[in-house]
Amino acid sequence: DHKFKTTLSSSAKVEDGVLKGDLYLVGGGDPGFVSESMWVLVNHFTRTGIKKVEGNIVVDDHFFDQQRFDPSRGDERVSRAYDSPIGAMSFNWNSVNVYIRPTQVGSLAQITLDPTSDYLNVRGEVKTVAPGKGTKVNVARIKNGENKNTILVSGRIESNDPEKVVYRSITHPDFWSGEQLKSFLKQRDISVTGQVVKGHAPNGAEVLAETESKPIAEIIKDIMKFSNNYVAEMMTKNLAAYKGHTPGNMAWGLQLIREQLEAFGLKDGKDFKLVNPSGLTRLNRVP
Repeated sequence: DHKFKTTLSSSAKVEDGVLKGDLYLVGGGDPGFVSESMWVLVNHFTRTGIKKVEGNIVVDDHFFDQQRFDPSRGDERVSRAYDSPIGAMSFNWNSVNVYIRPTQVGSLAQITLDPTSDYLNVRGEVKTVAPGKGTKVNVARIKNGENKNTILVSGRIESNDPEKVVYRSITHPDFWSGEQLKSFLKQRDISVTGQVVKGHAPNGAEVLAETESKPIAEIIKDIMKFSNNYVAEMMTKNLAAYKGHTPGNMAWGLQLIREQLEAFGLKDGKDFKLVNPSGLTRLNRVP
């Protein structure tokens, strides 16, 4: 029945609806923190009466280590959603939906990102062509500065084709989550004068809003139903963190899983070999 918490906190004063300092977004390892979760968190925050943040959004994701892609996945990285990075503060499985909709023949197709924020910008170079010309669309994720991404969509799409959707991962869970918070606050007419940065929430900071995940039992069902690599790795780092090995890391999480399998009577190295918890490797061995 355990639930993971995500919080908004601050140690700054509030004067006439203005938070005179930084707002901290603190990740608690929730693998199912999605748009609905962010909306609930921001709705709770609106009840504080704060309409302006005169400071930065500081993302604290130090409940886990800062290794986004564990080496056990293999050396090659791809931008597809199944290879998304891991962070204690993550959002929408650290991936984005890219929608491609044809327009008039000869015109550029309509490209829409969901969810959208200042973390991502989009370059749409897909031409709408007449039926019979063939549809061929490529969606690439490229770097945009140090901490952001650009989605480049190129190719062609037939005018009578239905809307297509492609899923792509992002590269910086912390900045991705912080920019989404800033965007969601803006939708509720709450302005932020600063930037999205990384940092630690100060001891004694007041919790202004929080939201909880689904119970672990439901999270595990989702791992199995959707074969979700991202959630499996998030849960493994949570194992380490909740057993006192903070920040949560893959090595300790895997060791705890091995110890449990041995408690079931299986011998490590003989009956099984476990290198990566999500299966994003060819080195796992289980008869």
